[in-house]
Amino acid sequence: MKKIFVTDLDGTLLDDKKVLHIETINAIQRLRKDGHLFGLATGRPHPSAQVAIPKMEDIFDFAIFNNGANVHDFKDNEIKDRFPLDGDTIKEIIETYEPLGANPLIFVGRTLHASKEDRYTTYLQKAGLDIVYGKVMDHIQDSHEKIIFSVFDEVKKKAVQTAIENPDPRYHVFLSQEELIEFMDPRINKWVGIEWILDKYNLNKEDTVTFGDNDNDLPMIEHAHLGVVMSNGSDNAKALAKEITEFSNNDQGVMRFLEKYQAK
Repeated sequence: MKKIFVTDLDGTLLDDKKVLHIETINAIQRLRKDGHLFGLATGRPHPSAQVAIPKMEDIFDFAIFNNGANVHDFKDNEIKDRFPLDGDTIKEIIETYEPLGANPLIFVGRTLHASKEDRYTTYLQKAGLDIVYGKVMDHIQDSHEKIIFSVFDEVKKKAVQTAIENPDPRYHVFLSQEELIEFMDPRINKWVGIEWILDKYNLNKEDTVTFGDNDNDLPMIEHAHLGVVMSNGSDNAKALAKEITEFSNNDQGVMRFLEKYQAK
């Protein structure tokens, strides 16, 4: 029976050095050769994900970007976009969080606009992403999939507390990586993107296996038939997991689970 496997990227498929190991690629390709679908679901926009995995179209059948706002089917090149935030809402968010020290990050096309250079943008720039520093507010369009802030240490604590104390029905706020806080339409999550693929290929949730580690993975961990969380996963992710690997992302936890799965 055909299955659909979907994995998060950072903290799950990639190790802490942002490396995807060849052993993991080979395990994915074996499953695809057996007729299963294998996809990626990441909070990163397409340009950022491609920095991490330049030839993703050769490794995966599909990819879900921006936590579900964009789905790219590599088999026929179909792209589905859903529920962007309007520009005025994004400007309000920037006006609230930038004074706390949070660094706004927003894509316009393949260019990332950031207020200032920090550890996160330095990593992206070294990896080859086009980054322009300056007043991000000047580059806000009528709509964007999301607005991201890089946050560290005390700034992170302030930003999270501000989000808790000021809920807004127009957007959902969450930590997608250790140093990133994101704002998106509340209807968007990774499972929404997976459902679109399921419908397209006449599959159902009983056919799904998902891998994750962080809170932006919760919907796909909860709703999948088998939601697998790495040993380095967050407490919230582990609470919803149907299986927790004994291996972390640095131990190729996804690959080790796939080896066990294929051996059955």
